[in-house]
Amino acid sequence: MKILILCLTLLLPCWATAGDIPQVCREAEALSGMPDANAEKELGLYEQCLKTELPPLVRASALFNMAVIYQDMGQWRKALEHYEASAHSNPEDFQAYSNMAWILATCPVASVRDSERALALAGKACTLSANLGTLDTYAAALARAGQFDKAASMQRKLVDQARQADGFPPEITKEMKERLDLYASGSPYTETIPSATY
Repeated sequence: MKILILCLTLLLPCWATAGDIPQVCREAEALSGMPDANAEKELGLYEQCLKTELPPLVRASALFNMAVIYQDMGQWRKALEHYEASAHSNPEDFQAYSNMAWILATCPVASVRDSERALALAGKACTLSANLGTLDTYAAALARAGQFDKAASMQRKLVDQARQADGFPPEITKEMKERLDLYASGSPYTETIPSATY
C-alpha cells in the first residue's frame, strides 16, 4: 500500500508569519512528494530540520515524512522508529499508528512482523479515526494474527463501503478485494519488496 506523505504544507500557514519554521524545514517540505525527489537529500534536510527547535506538530510531521521515505525504501525498522517518534510528538495522529501496524502486519521481512503489536496499534488507530484505511490495516493485522474469519468479515464490509463511496479510487478498492480473497482463503497479506530506487 502506497502511503501518502503528510506534507508540512498544511502546517506552514500557521507558523509562516511567526517565522517559526527554519529554512531547512521548508526545503525538505518542498521536496516531499516531488516525483524525482532525491530521498537521501530529503532525509538529510529533515535530519537538519529536526536539530532545530520545532513546534510538536511540525516535529511530528517531519518524522512522519521521514518514516514514509524509509518505508518506501524498504527500511522497515527505521520507518517504525520514525513513526513511533512521530506518534510520540503527536499522540493524536492516527495515521502514524496505522502505518506502524501496517508494517508490523504485512512486512515482507518476517523478523519485522509482530501480529500482537500490530493489532494493538491498529486498534489505537481505529479508536482515533475509524476510516477505510485504518480498518483495512486492522483487518490485515487480524489476518496476520490468524483470525481469518474476522479479517474477511471486516474486509468484506470495507470493500462494499469503498465501492459505494463517491470518488474512492478503484485501484485501492481492487487491492482491498484482493486482500479479502486472501483472508477468505486463510492467508495473510504480505507486502512486496519495494521496487523504488533512490
